[in-house]
Amino acid sequence: MHPNLERFNLRRSDAVLTKTIVESQLQENERALANDNLEDRATVIVTQKIEALDKMDVYYKQTNQDLKRKLREMITAWDSEKQMMESKVKGERQVWEAERQEWQARVSNFHDKHEHLERDHQALKEELENTKSLMHKAGLGIRLPIRNVRELTDGDVDQRSSLSLPPSRGESVQF
Repeated sequence: MHPNLERFNLRRSDAVLTKTIVESQLQENERALANDNLEDRATVIVTQKIEALDKMDVYYKQTNQDLKRKLREMITAWDSEKQMMESKVKGERQVWEAERQEWQARVSNFHDKHEHLERDHQALKEELENTKSLMHKAGLGIRLPIRNVRELTDGDVDQRSSLSLPPSRGESVQF
């Protein structure tokens, strides 16, 4: 064998031996510590668990605070949206009520006009019948050719309604 190789092998075996001795000493120290410091190890483990629980407690408290803050923000946003919608509904309800009253006034106005026109129509029918009967009694029958009879236009109706009607039977005239 080569002299350098022998030294290398010796050094290598010394290193392996040293490593083995160090490892065995560490194992013995660990066993001694394990036996001697069993209570200390239990205390360390419990302390570590307490520290871990404290960290978890801090995390959960922070999370709880964040969730409460977010909940308050959501409630505030919901309340403002609710108030906005209520005011919008109130405004629309007022507009609807105003429109409803306007339509009721129109209906009432049209109903009054209709009643007035119905009364005028009935009075004119009675007057026509009265005039026909008087003319018939007097022997004055009116005959018109069909081409002279025409339908009344809106202008004719407006003109006739603006004229004062002669009093019908039972009505008195005051001057």
